[in-house]
Amino acid sequence: MNNLQKMEKIGLELYGPNWITPMSRLLGINDSTIRRWLTGKSRVSITIANDIPDALTRKFNDVLAMANADKMCGDDVTIGMIVEIADKYKFSDEQRREEAIKAMKNAVYDTTYLSNLESIAKQWAAI
Repeated sequence: MNNLQKMEKIGLELYGPNWITPMSRLLGINDSTIRRWLTGKSRVSITIANDIPDALTRKFNDVLAMANADKMCGDDVTIGMIVEIADKYKFSDEQRREEAIKAMKNAVYDTTYLSNLESIAKQWAAI
């Protein structure tokens, strides 16, 4: 497999049939450059084999950081934080709010994502 085939295969796997523009953004190059490579109008960069893994690693690390942005040790989740989350929502009455807070407390584990607590509060909130 040559570098162009490798890039195309990875692009299709990541982004589907419209892979050229997102892949060009990932690599920090103009999408017309990739199109010229595909049509044979210009030579494929000899560094592309190095650029792809580096770009994928950066992107993966960025996405992983987003996924873990609200990850906390359960011991660090305070009742104040739980109440603050609950107070973002409107509840039909105080009992419903207290039940939401109780449910959130019960959802605190060794590793807790605040977005999970947020989802619980939203479920208990008045719609």
